[in-house]
Amino acid sequence: MKKIWIITALIITLALFSLGSGRVMARSIFSSGPRTFLALDSTPEPPGAQPHTPDDVTATAGFLVDHTKTDLAIPDIWIAEAKASLHIAYEHTSHGSQLVTGMNALEDYPDFGDKYAWVDDTHGDSDHLSLDDYGIPNGPNDLSQGDADSDGDGIDDWAESTYDYLVDPAHYHVNVILWSWCNIAGHDIPRYLDSMEWLIGLFDEGGTHERAAEHPVKFVFITGHANGGGENDSSDSQNQLIRSHVNSYNRILYDFADMENYDPDENYFLDKRVEDDLDYDSTPPYDSGSKDANWAVEYLDLHDDSELDRLTTGDNVPGYSGAGSCAHSDGPDNRARLNCVLKGRAVWHLFARLAGWDGNPVADNLMAAPDDEALHVSWELTGTLPVSATWRISYTGPAGDHPSPIENISQDDRGYTLTGLSNGASYDITLNAMLNGSPYLTATVTASPSANPVFLPLVTTSIPATDTMRLSWDHASGYDRYQIWRSASPYFDLSGPDAGWVTAAPWQYDDAGAVGDPAENHYYRVLGLKNDGAATISGRVGEFDFGLTPGGP
Repeated sequence: MKKIWIITALIITLALFSLGSGRVMARSIFSSGPRTFLALDSTPEPPGAQPHTPDDVTATAGFLVDHTKTDLAIPDIWIAEAKASLHIAYEHTSHGSQLVTGMNALEDYPDFGDKYAWVDDTHGDSDHLSLDDYGIPNGPNDLSQGDADSDGDGIDDWAESTYDYLVDPAHYHVNVILWSWCNIAGHDIPRYLDSMEWLIGLFDEGGTHERAAEHPVKFVFITGHANGGGENDSSDSQNQLIRSHVNSYNRILYDFADMENYDPDENYFLDKRVEDDLDYDSTPPYDSGSKDANWAVEYLDLHDDSELDRLTTGDNVPGYSGAGSCAHSDGPDNRARLNCVLKGRAVWHLFARLAGWDGNPVADNLMAAPDDEALHVSWELTGTLPVSATWRISYTGPAGDHPSPIENISQDDRGYTLTGLSNGASYDITLNAMLNGSPYLTATVTASPSANPVFLPLVTTSIPATDTMRLSWDHASGYDRYQIWRSASPYFDLSGPDAGWVTAAPWQYDDAGAVGDPAENHYYRVLGLKNDGAATISGRVGEFDFGLTPGGP
């Protein structure tokens, strides 16, 4: 009688490892077997319609620009993106001009070059921010004047003027609307909020008006200037309603008043009955009626010859005479013009956020691991880049297989292998993020290819779970983090996105789902990064699966 051995549904996984980049040995291991937008209506909504409630539409995610955002800690690449992508219409009267005065100060300040250049038009270019000052004609001039419901439909007149402006196809390129208050006291804040939500429901991302699908608009809420009565006065009580609404419904707020309530050192003045010109009562309990001090003057005295002092006064800056006249806030020796400078700095933060910046610093960290006639270039990115940004690698040294510079590397990529290089030669490698043909985030590293590279870390493999490949290695002295690279090809170069990072013990990487499919094999290298910026790369390890079909006699 013949014995028949039948093996069914059995997958054999082979974990591969090598010593360096040469032979591959095998050991066998057996194992079993940008958001959804809600479109409410496809037809345009006439001005007489009732306002949407905030939950009716998924609008642009909100953020706050307040006194903590006046430091110009804005990545250059996001300033460039704001210039290239925003087309802003701004309507205001005298208090609202403070933002523009501050913008002009930044544009004119010699140390900044053309970084903060802007043009008074919604049709600009990538070298200038496009902002049409007094940009919404044929209606009220600010929110205070526009606080009326002339046709009795529950919508403010300023909002209906905005509607008329936005439905004109000639303005379909406009993608940001900003209005400001004069005196906010006594105005109908609930109707202001309803009117803003009505516009958001029509024109923001997912809005019901036909232009929203291709040409959505972002709307910025704003608070009103200080009135000198202190906390809960005729201005502050109104501003609190706006802040509460914005916080509850995740809207965008430029907190005009907050920039008067605090100086850049975080000293608080609203409880001292600060005025819109930054005068305040310096004598406790701050209810004497006398406004005998000005916090801008005091701040500049403490920070003489600082950037804010030079921006405001022009002192010690050849060719620059200081910020221009600041409506309602020229103050002692024009030093209260700091009010306008701070608001101009903050509005550039607003513009960068509107362009897509997440508010976090942006930096790259470049390294290069030597190999035989090759350098494995790798980088980290903190923060975010504009959607259209790419990477560029350039190098100096004997030419290799890839002529320098190497352009249009995908933004998602975190590595690139330069091959055909000269062993022992010194190469200076530079990485840039590129936007509209201009370089940003310059990082440079120096490295030399080697005919005898050190392959560290030494990686071993195991299968701790049915479908998981585990890479493990000894953590060597001087190393602080490891970058994992994976490919479907055993002899792969670094390219594309990395597979992940390991920055703390246990020094291992689990690739869930990598094991068990004969149609997919995986190979790995681990890049070790040292504290001093140097890098080494491991030999190749990998796994492949194949199925055993039922046998015969």
